[in-house]
Amino acid sequence: MYLAWCEEHLHKVFSFPHIFGKVRFLNKFWKRRVLKNPKLLNRFVPQHYDVNIGFLEGISTIYISQKNGGKKIGYIHISLWEIRDGVRDEAELCAYLALDSLICVSHYVRESLLRLYPELAHKHIVVIHNPINTESIRAKAQVRQVEKKRFSFCQVGRLTHQKGLETLLDANAILQKEGLEYDIWLIGEGERYKRELLERIQSQGVGNVKFLGFQANPYPYMKACDVCMLASYYEGYGLVLAESCVLGKAIIASDIPTSKEILIDSELGECAEFFASKDAQSLADSMRRLYEDKTYREELESKALGIAKNFEVTRALRAFEKVLCDG
Repeated sequence: MYLAWCEEHLHKVFSFPHIFGKVRFLNKFWKRRVLKNPKLLNRFVPQHYDVNIGFLEGISTIYISQKNGGKKIGYIHISLWEIRDGVRDEAELCAYLALDSLICVSHYVRESLLRLYPELAHKHIVVIHNPINTESIRAKAQVRQVEKKRFSFCQVGRLTHQKGLETLLDANAILQKEGLEYDIWLIGEGERYKRELLERIQSQGVGNVKFLGFQANPYPYMKACDVCMLASYYEGYGLVLAESCVLGKAIIASDIPTSKEILIDSELGECAEFFASKDAQSLADSMRRLYEDKTYREELESKALGIAKNFEVTRALRAFEKVLCDG
C-alpha cells in the first residue's frame, strides 16, 4: 500500500532479496551465517552514515549493531516481554548492548525491555510516543461519508490474538442475548485468524459483526461510529487510541498499561471507559454503559478532544531530533 510513496520519496541504498524471508533454507542461512559475520554485512552496504537506525526489532537491529561507522539507534515498538513469551535472545541482547541509544514508544515498552534484558539499565533509553498528524487525520475523516444504519462500535487493527477479539466477541454474545441492537465493525486484515473468528461467531449465532478488511483510510469509519474500541491484551503503543481522541470519539479500552498511559491525563483524568483485560463480562458492561448512557458518551467525547493536544507531532519530532543530534 505504501511502497509507491516510499519509492518516490526515499533513496534506497540496498534491499535484501525478498527470497531470504520466503525460503526457509535461505532464511536460516541468513540468520545463522550472514548476521554473525560483520564483514559480510558491511559488504552489502559499505557506505558510512552519521546515524544508523534499526527501526524494527530483530534482524534490522542486529544488522545496525554491526554496521561500521556512525551513531547506532534502536527503535522498539512492541512489548518484548510478551511478544517473546519471556524468553531471552542473546543475539538480540548483544545487539542492543552495542547501540548508542534506544527509543521506546511507551514507558511500558521500556519497562518490558528492561524486564527481559535488565543488563540494558545503563543504556541511554528514551521514550518517544509515536507521532500522529492530527490535521491530516481530521481531513481524511471528511473524505467520504460512511453509512451507518444503527449504533456502531468500531475496532481498528490487525486480526490477531493480541487484539483481544475473542474477548470482544464473547462480550458481544452476552449483549446480543440481552437484545441490544448495534453493529461491530472490525477494520483490519488477517485471513488465517479471521477464519477462527468466523467459526466463533457462527457458534454464537450472532449476525452483527462486520469485517471491513484493510482500509487505507479508516478514519471515515472511526468518525462515523459511536464508540471506538481497543480490546488488546497488550500493546507497545495503541496508536489507534490517540487517533480516536483526535476525532473526538468515546473510547472503550482494556486496562493495559499502555492504554492508561495514553488515555489518562493529569488534568482531565480518565478519558475513556476501561474494562478488565480478557474479561468478557467486564467488556460487556462497558459496552452496555456507553450504548445506554448518551450523557456519559458525550462526556468521554469531550475529554478525548481535550487530550488530543498531547499527540501533536511537533512534540515527538523535537524529542526525536534531540536523540539524533545529541544522543
